[in-house]
Amino acid sequence: MDEVYVVSKNLKTHITNQHYFKVDVFTKVLDMIIQEFGNRFSEVSTELLTNTSALSPRNLFSRCGAYELMKLSEMFHMDFNQAKRDHLKRELDIYYVIVHRDERFAYLNGISNLARLMVETEKHIYFGMSIGY
Repeated sequence: MDEVYVVSKNLKTHITNQHYFKVDVFTKVLDMIIQEFGNRFSEVSTELLTNTSALSPRNLFSRCGAYELMKLSEMFHMDFNQAKRDHLKRELDIYYVIVHRDERFAYLNGISNLARLMVETEKHIYFGMSIGY
């Protein structure tokens, strides 16, 4: 894999085989997957999937945060009026601070584990939106 990538018998490149497969091939495949994803799902569906990932507690919510959850609440405007969204924003700000300080939340594998730990640590008591505002 460390040898120079050869296009044809007479044409050598300045990159290694490993670079070609890791960068060039991977990039092309990734572009095809992204394009196919765009063809199969509408913009609204894609936004819904992206914002829903904010619910994942993996690595202390490192991929997203309150902003994505707020966008999700806007998508469900029939369930969240402006007063509820304002309340949710305040609760999320507090929630992320509390959760980031507690190492037990660092490596959860799913929302069910998050819910279980929230109850075990009694953190669910502090958030009114979670019990039906």
